Amino acid sequence: MNSKYIWQDTDLRNITWQDSAFSSLLSEVNLLRGKLLGRLSLFGFKEQSDFMLNALTEETVHSSAIEGERLNSDSVRSLVAKQLGLEYEGLPKTDHYTEGVVQVMVDATQHFDEAINEERLFRWHSALFPTGHSGTYKITVGNWRQGKEPMQVVSGAMGRQKIHYEAPPSSEVPQMQHFFEWIEGDAPAIDLINAIKKKTVES
Repeated sequence: MNSKYIWQDTDLRNITWQDSAFSSLLSEVNLLRGKLLGRLSLFGFKEQSDFMLNALTEETVHSSAIEGERLNSDSVRSLVAKQLGLEYEGLPKTDHYTEGVVQVMVDATQHFDEAINEERLFRWHSALFPTGHSGTYKITVGNWRQGKEPMQVVSGAMGRQKIHYEAPPSSEVPQMQHFFEWIEGDAPAIDLINAIKKKTVES
């Protein structure tokens, strides 16, 4: 049976790839990164801070748009500036969801070298859903999903929904420990992940 989602692949932990498909891309990214850092070094602290502020604001807004969430860019910019300790006259009030998205984005990008573990994932989840609700639905926050109901990403009117993605069932939660061990361990794919992190995130 063909797997529809990657998590349905029984050999997921031994995932393989063609080095040649990534090496040229990583080299190109590293070259562009070097040029960008070279240009940034010509600017002062304020200009560099503004660049970081703009980059994180755009990344947060665009990442949320992929999930169908339209965030106010001024609100996001104000919250990012606050998280980074920068001065910015933005909107004084924002909603809980936007605050949570910004907190998660800043933590993930500014502390990329910290371990990915259960506690950190739960913190991110709690930040995204501080009220314990997703829309009008009460959900389990800061803990693993329970029950037999599937978690799906859907769109469309009631009765005509289109399922874009279905997450692993709650019975597969124990597999998360394998994921933590994999991403923090020395599996073959980690070399690729570390290379990407080094070439695109570190300064």
